Amino acid sequence: MRGPWELGLAETQQTLVMNGLRGRVTLAVDGGLHTGRDVVMAALLGADRFGFGTTTLIAIGCKMARQCHDNTCPVGIATQAEDVRKKYFGTPEMLISFLTHVAEEVREILAELGYERLEHLMGHADLLRQIPSHENHRWRAVDLSKLITPAAGAPLHCVQDRNDRPGAPFDDHIIEELGSTLEDGTPFRSSYEIENTDRAVGGRISVCIAAVHGDAGLPEGTVDLHFTGSAGQSFGAWLANGVHLRLVGEANDYVAKGMSGGEIAHRPACRSRVPRG
Repeated sequence: MRGPWELGLAETQQTLVMNGLRGRVTLAVDGGLHTGRDVVMAALLGADRFGFGTTTLIAIGCKMARQCHDNTCPVGIATQAEDVRKKYFGTPEMLISFLTHVAEEVREILAELGYERLEHLMGHADLLRQIPSHENHRWRAVDLSKLITPAAGAPLHCVQDRNDRPGAPFDDHIIEELGSTLEDGTPFRSSYEIENTDRAVGGRISVCIAAVHGDAGLPEGTVDLHFTGSAGQSFGAWLANGVHLRLVGEANDYVAKGMSGGEIAHRPACRSRVPRG
C-alpha cells in the first residue's frame, strides 16, 4: 500500500455503502497512481474512476525539475517562453503507449484473479490481504484490518448513471406556465415558493429564450418572477435579457453565475436581522 489515497478511499467507500448512497455516487481517486496494480487496488477499495497526473507528465517528457512556477521548464512543458517550448519533444503516442501498458497490466491481474471486467472487482476489499511484517520492521505494529474490511451493504460501486432527484426541475414548471411568452414576448408576472433543492432557477428559461431570440433576448421586463424562500445553488444562472428575478429570503452560492443581461433583486426576509457591532 504505497499511495496516499488508500485511507480516504476506504473510509469513503465504507461510509457511502453503509448509508445506502454508494450506487448513486461515482467515486474517483488520484494521487500516486502509477501502475495497473495501483488501479486494481483502488478498484478493490471502491474506486470507479482513476486519475493519473504526475506519471502521465513523465510519460510525455517531464523531468521533475520542479521549475514550473519559474516559467523555465527545461523540456518545454510548463512554460510560455518560446525558446524553451522549442525543446519539447513529447508526442500523444508516448502517453497512449504508457496508458496502454497500464491497461494491459490491469488485464493480466484480472485474468490471474479470475475476473473478466474491472467492474466485477470494485468494492471487494475482502480480496486484499495484509502482508505479514518482520519483527524488525518499523511498521510491524500497523494494522490494516479495518482498511481492507469489506463494507456491509450493497451496491459496492456506482450503478446509477445520474444522481437526479425525482420530478421535473422547477424551471420546467415555470416554462409550462410561460406559454407563448418565450416566443412572442407577452409580459408575464408570477410568484413562487422556492426551496434550496431548486437549483439553477432561471437557467433553462434563458436557454429557451436564447434558442428563439439569440443573444438579444426579450424586451426588458418581459418576464418578472417573484420567489420567496431559500434558493438552491446558481439562482439566476445565465439569466437572459428580459428576465427579472426577485428573491425574498436566502440563496446558496453562485447567484447570478454567467449573467447574460437579465436582472436579479435579492433581499432578506423581513424576519431576518443583521447583528450589530
